[in-house]
Amino acid sequence: MKKGKVIKIAVVEDDLFFRSSVLHFIKKLCQKECNAFFDFEISLFEEPEDAILELEDDLNIMLLDYHFGSRGGEQLTGEDVLFAVNQKCSNCEVILISGQTEPELITRLKGKGIKQFIDKNKSNIQVFGSTVNQSIQNLINA
Repeated sequence: MKKGKVIKIAVVEDDLFFRSSVLHFIKKLCQKECNAFFDFEISLFEEPEDAILELEDDLNIMLLDYHFGSRGGEQLTGEDVLFAVNQKCSNCEVILISGQTEPELITRLKGKGIKQFIDKNKSNIQVFGSTVNQSIQNLINA
């Protein structure tokens, strides 16, 4: 990546507290001295439909929940969002951050393009930080 390049990150999470916590943490990662030559654009989405509608083909990283609160009717899942990401911005690195820990689901989603899985229930901020920071560093060093 060249100096002054914008790194675009999207967070798709329906839980307000978790979404706010993720945003706060990502902002801290993006302020590191080693990231000082890059601009970061962070988008937050509560609903998977909104994330799909506003999906940009130059999105770099998506932090994606799997299950979204029911509003009645058919509810989209993280898998639906992943499908849209794969169609629109195939270079986007998708990190699943979810309480859905069934091995079959995780294996299926990895086969469909999820780069990493972080168990939301374990609240392991070190794993989260390391995973997101590695994704950012991969973009910077590309």
